[in-house]
Amino acid sequence: MIWLIGDKGLLGSELARSLASKDIAFIGTDIDIDITSMPLIQKFFNAYDISWVINCAAYTAVDSAEYHEAQASSINTQGAENIARVCASKLVRMIHISTDYVFAGGGNLPYDEMDSVSPINVYGRTKAEGERSVMAMSPNAIILRTSWLYGQFGKNFVSKMITQMKTGCEICVVCDQTGTPTWTVDLASAILQIISASNFPQGCYHFASAGQTTWFDFAAEIHSLLIRYEIIKRPCQLRKLITTQIPGTAKRPRYSVLNTSKIRRLGIDTPDWEKSLELYISTLAVSLE
Repeated sequence: MIWLIGDKGLLGSELARSLASKDIAFIGTDIDIDITSMPLIQKFFNAYDISWVINCAAYTAVDSAEYHEAQASSINTQGAENIARVCASKLVRMIHISTDYVFAGGGNLPYDEMDSVSPINVYGRTKAEGERSVMAMSPNAIILRTSWLYGQFGKNFVSKMITQMKTGCEICVVCDQTGTPTWTVDLASAILQIISASNFPQGCYHFASAGQTTWFDFAAEIHSLLIRYEIIKRPCQLRKLITTQIPGTAKRPRYSVLNTSKIRRLGIDTPDWEKSLELYISTLAVSLE
């Protein structure tokens, strides 16, 4: 039995669908099980025969975290530590989802797993602390760092762009942050491969799509595909902004591309971000017919 924590979120919802489609036994929870409460986690473990835990729960509101650090820390750090502690005591393996925002983003080469973390915002700091806690409590755990997630479920950049582009209004997007958009379907597939492997090595791994882009160019590609698949009827005007032109937001890494060679050497594919985006948009078009 797999315990999927955060099954109502962006990635968790996709994982729940993927697990169900493959008839893999799992039980999903969200806010109904408070991961900041050790007694509740232990009680849940005692009620089921759990062999894997996938922790997708996170406080991901980057700007809001600057003003609600205690709440972000309780979920991203303390909650992750609680889960890892119980996993270790029960000899259960754990996959913990983390983020490219653990890096400062001052370089211009993809980050690998051995690079030092140096987060520049509260969200990244609480996630980095969560990583350290997980590995300290449960050395057999797997940490998956990913980036710029989008998909069918929950709020994300692609869904936001589609909503705005349907209005035909001018859209302003930052052009000085570089990363890699990653489709939740691709990440869910990688997680299922890890779980199905006989003995996937513990440790930290990077999983993101191949390639890199800026938020502005990502938006431009979304716009192009929406026109091609006739999801929007008329083009929008996209305008470039630099990060400093957007007041009141948390600092973001200027460059947070992840080097995925380590996980690819173990047979996990990382599809090209543009191909995955087109596949996603094309499925949206079919669903609207």
